[in-house]
Amino acid sequence: MRFITFLLCFLFAIQHNKGYELKYDQLKNQTIASTSAIEIKLNDDYLTKSFDLKVQCIFEGVKPLDRPGSAYLVFRTLSHRWRFLEEPERQVKLWVNGMSVEISSKPTYTSVIGEKFLDETLSYQVKMSDVEMISRASKIEIQIGGVGGQFKDKQLNKIKEFLRNLPTSNSNSFTRQD
Repeated sequence: MRFITFLLCFLFAIQHNKGYELKYDQLKNQTIASTSAIEIKLNDDYLTKSFDLKVQCIFEGVKPLDRPGSAYLVFRTLSHRWRFLEEPERQVKLWVNGMSVEISSKPTYTSVIGEKFLDETLSYQVKMSDVEMISRASKIEIQIGGVGGQFKDKQLNKIKEFLRNLPTSNSNSFTRQD
């Protein structure tokens, strides 16, 4: 019995740590390809968990056929009812290898208020070429509002795996390079 429990936990850990997720929404007839959550450690004590980023693409239908021209950077944070992403604080600043990268100035913002927490999400639509540039970077710094952080190699590997698994242009299948 212990062995089965260990095996299930081990399989869950492997599944949870992968860098690529593919989900089909039957009601919307959409497939969402995304990285698993990429934790970004920020220099702030108000965040109860982490500040996460997911890179996502949305495709029509069950099986995406072509690589899209755009993607979404979806940032999510959980705090103790402190509105971390207030209106003037919603602009994300990225520095890729020391160079500033401009992303959309009009993000989509949502929040869920719980009894003792506030869950905020901020989404930016970006060009796929920007995601590819980010994946090739050796150093990425991020700032949102008054706090900042930095990506590590492990985090960048999730973005690289995501890009490897997307369909290539003019192909009828996903590429897979394990």
